[in-house]
Amino acid sequence: MPATTGQQRGVFQPAPERRHVFISYTRADRPWVDKLQRMMAPWLRGSGQELRLWDDSQIAAGTKWREAIEIALAEAKVALLLVSHEFLDSAFVMNVEVPKLLAAAEAEGVRVLWACLSPCLVEDTPIHAYQAVLPPSQYLAGRDPIGELEALKTIARSIQAAVAENLPLPAPAAPPASSIALEPVLVTTAQLVRVGDGWPVERRRLEVRGRRVELGDGVSLPLIAIPAGEFVMGSPVDEPERRESEGPQHRVRLEGFLMGQTPITQAQWRAVARLVPPLGQGWKRELPLNPSHFSGQPDSDQRPVEQVSWLHAIEFCRRLAAFTGDVYTLPSEAQWEYACRAGTTTPFAFGETITPDLANYNANYTYANVPIGEYREQTTPAGMFPANAWGLQDMHGNVWEWCLDHWHENYEDAPFDGSAWLNTDADLSGATRLLRGGSWGNDPGSCRSAFRLHGRPVIADVFVGLRVVCLSQGPSLNP
Repeated sequence: MPATTGQQRGVFQPAPERRHVFISYTRADRPWVDKLQRMMAPWLRGSGQELRLWDDSQIAAGTKWREAIEIALAEAKVALLLVSHEFLDSAFVMNVEVPKLLAAAEAEGVRVLWACLSPCLVEDTPIHAYQAVLPPSQYLAGRDPIGELEALKTIARSIQAAVAENLPLPAPAAPPASSIALEPVLVTTAQLVRVGDGWPVERRRLEVRGRRVELGDGVSLPLIAIPAGEFVMGSPVDEPERRESEGPQHRVRLEGFLMGQTPITQAQWRAVARLVPPLGQGWKRELPLNPSHFSGQPDSDQRPVEQVSWLHAIEFCRRLAAFTGDVYTLPSEAQWEYACRAGTTTPFAFGETITPDLANYNANYTYANVPIGEYREQTTPAGMFPANAWGLQDMHGNVWEWCLDHWHENYEDAPFDGSAWLNTDADLSGATRLLRGGSWGNDPGSCRSAFRLHGRPVIADVFVGLRVVCLSQGPSLNP
């Protein structure tokens, strides 16, 4: 028998069909609802009239406010609670909205999701027993612009997944085709295979997918498509030279993205640093045109840019986003390791060890008994070494690469969705950020897929550069 919403003219009326996503929030947190609506706009446009996000801004003038909310609650199949201390302090929210939603969750299978906007005592409420779409210690408020977009995207994807599981609706229309058309890219990849006491290199040709972004003056940025998937992040306890910060190992699931085939080169850096801001706007931070120590060489245009701070790297991404109309950012640490491993579980993407034929590092030191080799003592042109199995080059050595994340001592409570792990209570201008990949000056153990380092975001070092990722379906960054 269908549930009823009450009695009208002496006849019980059937409850409306549960088909909408109800957003529960307080008036003080309204801006977050608007941001989420904008993030989800492409998907909502494709879902037709059968699905909508409902919030109280949709109550028509003259309508009884409480009655309209009661009806919306009765139509909700998925509920998102945007929790803050103001939310928990609201008598109506906690005495009316939340109890009705939690009761419907138990009786009728309504899916309840929640996210913390700011520090609050949500663990002391019944809400805490339901699905958190962000780790409870990672608040939505206080993130940098890129981290905020990543968190909103995670929430949007969680709503989509809940809708797909719970609503008897037609499948949403496919998202609009990416503005980035992919083309075949031919690369050479390699693998180390142990034969007796030696490690010969086996090379083969490989076709991957990617595209090339033209930056002007003959300079382009090659991007490689990284497939969606799942992997185990971190190193096993028996990996040689493992550090405690590389554990505990944990499974992470990621969406696909595009990643720079190589670290950003000096020529690419200059092309973006010279970009003129959009009409009526200015750039947030000045970029040095030639920051690199290894400039002025015959091949310096092809070498990775270095002596680049995290703050400069973020500004580079903002300008690139403004120029292309796509979202460019630094990779999250999970994206970086996932892309570096390219499906492998060994210390390096090429196998159990590495040689100077495959990467630029301090070969005065060895890993897994490989003979000492040439220590080049400087950067080398980006892309001169073989690619990993997904077509990325220089993931081991040459220059360290900045990631979005703040530094954490280990992976306890790390995100499981591939998003950047950010501390909302940190001094965002000074808190240390992640570095990955090793450099030309490091021993091979520091260039392993799982090795982690960190640095202050204002530091520019001769060993440090960057690599970008492109999220073509997302909203553009405000430069």
